[in-house]
Amino acid sequence: MPLARPSMDELHGLKILVVDDDPDSCVLLALLLAEAATQVETVGSSEEALRQLEQFRPDVVIIDIALPGRDGYWLLTQLKTKDIPAIAVTALPIHECDLALAAGFRDWLSKPMDFDRLLESVMRFQPAN
Repeated sequence: MPLARPSMDELHGLKILVVDDDPDSCVLLALLLAEAATQVETVGSSEEALRQLEQFRPDVVIIDIALPGRDGYWLLTQLKTKDIPAIAVTALPIHECDLALAAGFRDWLSKPMDFDRLLESVMRFQPAN
């Protein structure tokens, strides 16, 4: 029996920052998450993410691990000082998930992403009302 699809209503009001150097991935994630009534901002690099953090103040950050320049692991170290949870996204081999979780990512998703899995992961960061 298939699992029930997570309710997108449960994401209402959640602020998500997506960090991915692939513009198509950013657009797709923004569209899917905005459909869930979340506030979504997208940026293409770790440096842009740091600048956006102060203005946007996300509840969770979704980070592509294989960013050019300062990669997703570097950005994660910056987020730890701000106590912002992060979800890793990767098209890298499956063993990368163990590395991501050991580094402190709260979850990981492989590309191409399963939307239901994305919703389930993000729902855990719903702020208390």
